[in-house]
Amino acid sequence: MIKKCYFTLVLTLASCLCIASSTTPLAIAPTPNVELCDLPAPNNFKVEDHAPNWVRLFWGPINPGGPQHRVRTYLTNGNILVNNVVVAANLDKLVVNNLIPGELYYSRINAICSDGTDSKYFKDITHPDGFITELITMGYSDPGGNASCGVNESDEYCEFSVSNSSDNYFRFRKSNYPSLYRKFAIYKDDTDSHLMAKVDPADDSGLFQFKIDDKEPDDDGVGGLHFQVYSNGTMLAAFQLYNHYSGGPTVGHLICESMTTSYEIVRLSPPPSIQRPPSTIQASVADRDEKAPAPLVFAATPNPFSNALDLMLSQPVQTEATLQLLNLSGQTLLNQSLAIGQKQHTLSTEHLPIGFYFLRIEQDGEVQTLKVVKSE
Repeated sequence: MIKKCYFTLVLTLASCLCIASSTTPLAIAPTPNVELCDLPAPNNFKVEDHAPNWVRLFWGPINPGGPQHRVRTYLTNGNILVNNVVVAANLDKLVVNNLIPGELYYSRINAICSDGTDSKYFKDITHPDGFITELITMGYSDPGGNASCGVNESDEYCEFSVSNSSDNYFRFRKSNYPSLYRKFAIYKDDTDSHLMAKVDPADDSGLFQFKIDDKEPDDDGVGGLHFQVYSNGTMLAAFQLYNHYSGGPTVGHLICESMTTSYEIVRLSPPPSIQRPPSTIQASVADRDEKAPAPLVFAATPNPFSNALDLMLSQPVQTEATLQLLNLSGQTLLNQSLAIGQKQHTLSTEHLPIGFYFLRIEQDGEVQTLKVVKSE
């Protein structure tokens, strides 16, 4: 009789345990646990500041005794890793340099566990400058610059000097969001007096599309071109090009024929030097001890290039570093080592076809990437 009561009690307790477990949530939010490597990613990971060629990321506030973080930056087209940095636990900002204006990027952050492995939880953020559409025609990159003349309604015009040796650069853009734009260049045709515009036909799948129709010369002998700008099949603007000359310098006119509200065309002044992020931020981008080398920053010249490409490094190579040249599909075309103490390197590029490429330098797990173009 005693055994029977004991058996009944066990069943009753087991039933209670089953009922209790059935009410337990199946999904439990991750809690900081370094040993199990399930550290959550910072919830407030965001872009704090940016320019066409760099971005500053932020994920503070700093948690005393918290983990280090790994931040990776990818080129969205092809999902190519362009930057990989481990950031110290006492830092909550990172500047990513050498970004290509007009390309779409995103960055990913995750915590690093005590055993050096990456937490399975991460957070992604898209860079705002990725929505810019930049015109690059036949290996020739047009400059940026500040607006010096603009039109945003019918019959307004921009006036500019015209010569066979230089181009005038314009930008069609959203006036209340100027980082949404498309560039084009106006130049004088060598064979006649007509003005022409360089627009990249390969870019027709972008945000803004240009359509051109020729116009017969007017009674005074001045030729012109009509341009229309579309987005998703809707015409946003129409403008015409004219050039006037009377024995002196030729003067060009871009005349607005129609313009949708909140859009404009602006002429660009000569471009400023490349914007640099604040130096106080550059100095604290990675987790490294006092003896570890600072990350390499490099420039490539000339760009566009032809038979050779020179790399200029910010400082002599201090530890083993590798240099790669990749095509836009991510395929490695050249793979070379940089010697310790080296500060300059020349690549022979005679065998490469015309097109766009990525230069990639890796040192101590940190990656820097630069886009270059072969024009001839």
